[in-house]
Amino acid sequence: MFKHIAVLLSIILLTFGTYLSKFGVPDDTSSWANLGSFSGGTAAVLIALYGVIYTIWQHKNSKSKYTIEDHVRLMRTYKSAHSGGYTNKGYEFLKWLWPGAVSQLTRDGKATVDDILKNSNLNEMAQWKRSLLKIERKLIAQFVNEMSREELKLAWLYCLIDELPKEYKNAIAPKWSEVPLSDSERSLFDAVKNA
Repeated sequence: MFKHIAVLLSIILLTFGTYLSKFGVPDDTSSWANLGSFSGGTAAVLIALYGVIYTIWQHKNSKSKYTIEDHVRLMRTYKSAHSGGYTNKGYEFLKWLWPGAVSQLTRDGKATVDDILKNSNLNEMAQWKRSLLKIERKLIAQFVNEMSREELKLAWLYCLIDELPKEYKNAIAPKWSEVPLSDSERSLFDAVKNA
C-alpha cells in the first residue's frame, strides 16, 4: 500500500518539478493557474495510466490458483441435479452414488470407455471431475493423500480411461493395492484396464 502511495506522490512531485524547471516559480495569478492546470492535467493522466498498468499486472499475476481446500469446500457443499434428494454433502453423495455406478457398469458384462463416459451416475460427478482438473499439478500427490476412498476409486477409473492427467495415475498407483475393492469393483477395474 505504501509503495503505491509513494509512486503516486512521486508522480505528483515529478509533475510539479517538470513545470517549475521549464517555466520557473509562478509570480502572478495566471502563472499559478497555468501551474495548476498543467500539474492537474498531467498528473491525472499519469496516475490513471499507472492505475491501468497496475490493474493489468495484478490481473496477470493473480491467476486463480485452485487449492486442495477449494476442492474440499466443493465436496462439503456439492450439489448436482439429483444430489439434493439424498444429501447436500458431496462425500456422502459420492459414497451413495459409487455402488450404483459400479452396478450399472458391470451389469451387462465388461464396461467400455464409452459406457463410463455416458454413465448417468458418474455424470452426476462432473463438477467433481472439473475440480480435479483444476488442482495445480504440483499439489496432486498431496491431494491424493487426502482423497476419500470413493474419490480414489473414481479418480482411478478416470485415470484408466485417460480422463485425468497422468500425475493422478502416478500418485494413486502406489496406494492402489491398499484400497479395498468389492468383487464387482475389481471386475470393473480389470475390464477397463484390459479394454
